[in-house]
Amino acid sequence: MKKKWLIILSAVLLMAATAVFTIQFLEGDRVEVHRVTRGNLVESFTENGVMVSEDERTVYSLHQAMIEEVAVEEGQHVDEGDLLVVLDTAELSYSLSELQSQMRAINAEISMVKDNLKNAENNHQRIRSLYAQSWATKIELEEAEKIKNETQAGLETLKAKRSSINAQIMTVDHRMNKYRIYAPLSGVVTNLQAEEKGVAGPQQPLMHLFQKDESNEQFLKVETRVLTRDVADLAMGETLELIFEQRDEDLIFPGEITKIASYAEKDISPLGLEEERVTVTIQPDLPEDLTLGPGYKVTVEFVTSVEESVLIVPKRTLFTYQGEDALMVVKDDRAGIRKATTGKETRQEVVISEGLREGDLVIMDPQQEGIDEGSRVIYESP
Repeated sequence: MKKKWLIILSAVLLMAATAVFTIQFLEGDRVEVHRVTRGNLVESFTENGVMVSEDERTVYSLHQAMIEEVAVEEGQHVDEGDLLVVLDTAELSYSLSELQSQMRAINAEISMVKDNLKNAENNHQRIRSLYAQSWATKIELEEAEKIKNETQAGLETLKAKRSSINAQIMTVDHRMNKYRIYAPLSGVVTNLQAEEKGVAGPQQPLMHLFQKDESNEQFLKVETRVLTRDVADLAMGETLELIFEQRDEDLIFPGEITKIASYAEKDISPLGLEEERVTVTIQPDLPEDLTLGPGYKVTVEFVTSVEESVLIVPKRTLFTYQGEDALMVVKDDRAGIRKATTGKETRQEVVISEGLREGDLVIMDPQQEGIDEGSRVIYESP
């Protein structure tokens, strides 16, 4: 009895397997298809770009001195003319005080010499009158004239010395004014390196300023570096697309080429190869709800040509058959090989100039296991 049930169960399983095989044979293998339509093939290339301020300044001190006060903070907005840094003027104050003391002393000396000169001139005039009446000797006249001339020369020397001291005072005063460093433009403070009690000098940046207007709007542009072989395809005023990567979805917005550098610079590719690139400047049309700043990275897509109203298929649908390009197409629910002539292509798409008609169905994966010439297939109509 047990053996009988085993025979029946085996027969049922065999019938079920046969039924499944028959259904699969009649229905065919499931494939993904693409319906051929006409569209525009856009040839383009991309480069990395970076947001930069239209006007940015590095703030330096013209003189080496200790920093007494830092009047701003990182990220702070400042207006043109706002105080940024105050340098320690103690040493200059000492110099200025000493020079002012010298000036007071020399002014007093000049005043005294002027009195002496006046007396010498009066004495000379008196001796000269006496000499004219023969009441004074020539020697007395010459001595009086000598004293007058020497006093006059001494006065001129003192005046020259006073001018020198005055020039030194003006120089120190000018330097002291430069010890108060003001914002050269309205903008945002970044890369703040100045620290109180630190030392400032002509070779050490204190901070950077990125331009912003009174409404706190930044004036941004995009700079990218393009290979010399691609520059010939670009033109001033040409529009392009800028892509900013976000967590959920990339944001795409337009830009316009405003400057193409007239020279190339050497660069090193990610593969370590030396190449020549040209800097291209782009004016972005930023969306109102997008907040970007200097240093933000974007992808720049340059369009080099557009081929309109052509038959386009994904590149992965192509394969080589008898030394030529071919596609696997579906007709009457069966797969068939069709040779094709290709045209321009991008990284993902290719133009089919001969071999296809609009509306044809192309199998997306021609290398799919079980798919051969004449195979029955099933698919969802695209």
